[in-house]
Parts: sequence; structure tokens; C-alpha cells
Amino acid sequence: MISSYFFSKNTFKTKFYPVAALFLMMLVLVSSCKKDDEEEAIDFPDEVTVAFENLKPEGIEYNKNNTTFLLGSLTMGDVIEVDFEGNYTNFTNDTTLLASAGIHVDYEGDRLLVTSIDPGAFGGAKSVGGINVYQLSTKEKIAEVSFLDLVPDAMFVTPNDIAVDGAGNIYVTDFLGNLIYKVDTNYEASIFSDSPALVGPNGMDYHPDGYLLVSNLLAGQLLKIPTANSADISVVTIDDALFSGMDGIVYKGDGKLVGITSFETLVELSSTDDWASATVENSKALTSPGTTVAVTPEGNHFALLTDVANQMIFTNWVIEQITF
Repeated sequence: MISSYFFSKNTFKTKFYPVAALFLMMLVLVSSCKKDDEEEAIDFPDEVTVAFENLKPEGIEYNKNNTTFLLGSLTMGDVIEVDFEGNYTNFTNDTTLLASAGIHVDYEGDRLLVTSIDPGAFGGAKSVGGINVYQLSTKEKIAEVSFLDLVPDAMFVTPNDIAVDGAGNIYVTDFLGNLIYKVDTNYEASIFSDSPALVGPNGMDYHPDGYLLVSNLLAGQLLKIPTANSADISVVTIDDALFSGMDGIVYKGDGKLVGITSFETLVELSSTDDWASATVENSKALTSPGTTVAVTPEGNHFALLTDVANQMIFTNWVIEQITF
């Protein structure tokens, strides 16, 4: 009986220890996962102030890879990256980049796309006009594409905003040129649309169903343009006094569109009919004039407060989080 008792007890222990060890390991893994989730939660600021005299940023993006904001400049050329405390360093060090309006992060292609304009472009200067392309992960320059040969007689060459379709093709609005350019995956440029319906095309983003949503700013409209047929332009019907055209726009992962209207209000649009029409679902006034907005993967909205019409020289530039 005694030997049988000890045999039975030892057998129990032999079976128990692996089970207990597996249970403890699972507890450790669950605890580790919770800790990782807590560590990955980002504490976004309500406001970021960048002290940079006469920077005059017009384009903004959020880089999820290193939790920084990217800002272009209508006066200084190089793109800077800004942390949540307002500290900044150059993202680009490119002597060919004299000034920029819109910028765009293309995560799929590991690219930062930057409009390249003359600092006097909105007055008719056009020593440059196109886009510069940089690798997002290394900051190395990939390509430089000029639009000047496409529009040799143009009074204005003002590349303004950028979108990328599902195949990696790039589209660029020309605000005062009333054009949309296309740059293919070999970085060859062409005119995508010169339709008379384009009246100050400004902010733009790509819809995954195969069309561009374009802010036709000077006409106070939002346009829908299929990438497969640029002639098939339609005006998105928006019957709301809060909408009067937008500057920079972002099509979000939740299917809604945000942008700044009248340089003073961030509006969120939604559509139930594939953007034949849209309604203003949310709106929030900015604390001072702004142009464009960046949206984080978590859905946070950050408006860039820049009064582009004011010719005074400012030092402090504010990135404001907007919550509807």
C-alpha cells in the first residue's frame, strides 16, 4: 500500500507540474500583452507650438512610424519633423526644394511626397513646379518630378495637394493653374485633367473605390473624379451653409471626410450614396485661421493654424487637436 501510494502521488505530480507551468506561462503572456498595449497607447497633445520665424507652413502630415508631425513651408523649403513638445529637426536637406504647399505620407510606398513650388509661385514666379519624393524610412530623395514642360505657357504653376491611388500613382492639384497632374509609378508626369470644371482645385484625397475627392475651393465645391475616366467629373451635392469649399482634406478610414472650410472651421462630411451627395456631420471652429488637417490612425484631428493671407512675419505656429 505504501509503495502504491507514493507511486500514485508521484504520478500526480508528474502530470501537475507541466500543467501548472503552462498556466503560469499563459498568465505571464497575458500580462505582457497588457503591458505592451499600455506602452503603445499614445498620449496625444492638445496643442503643439513650433517656434520658427517665418516658417509659414501650409502642409501637415502625421508620421505614425515615429509619432511626429511633418510640416512643409511656403517660405523655407525643407520639410521639418516636429515632436509633441514642439522640437523640430529637418526631414529634408534638399537645396532644390525652395518652398512647398501640400505634403503627403504614402505608407504603402514608404514615401513622403512634397509639392515643390517657387516661393513666389502665387505671384506668378515659376522657377520650379512639381513634386519631390523622399523615402519615409531613410529620408533619402527618390525622385524629382517637374511639371513645367507640361504647361510651358501657364501664368501660374502652383502644385498644391497630393493623393495616391491604390496602384501607387500620384495625383497633384494645381490651385491657380486649374489642373490636376498625374505621376505614374515610373515618375513620368502627365496632365490628368484640365477640365473647365476645375476652379481653384486645392485639397484632394483618394477614395478606395477608385476616385478622387477634390476640393474645388474657388467654386466652393467638392468634386468626384474617377481615376479611370478623368472626364467624368461630378459635383458632390452638399446643402449645408457650414460648407463653403475646403482647403486641405483627408479621407478617413471610417469613410468620412474632414477638411477646413473658410479657413476657420473644421468640418466632417459623410455620405450614404458613394459621394454623389454628402452632409456635414460635425463641425468645430478653430481658435485662429487654419489651412490643412492631419489625421492619426487613432482618429485624432490636428489642424495646422496658418493664416496664409497674412503677410506679417510670425514666429509661433500652432498645431491644434480638434475634437468634435
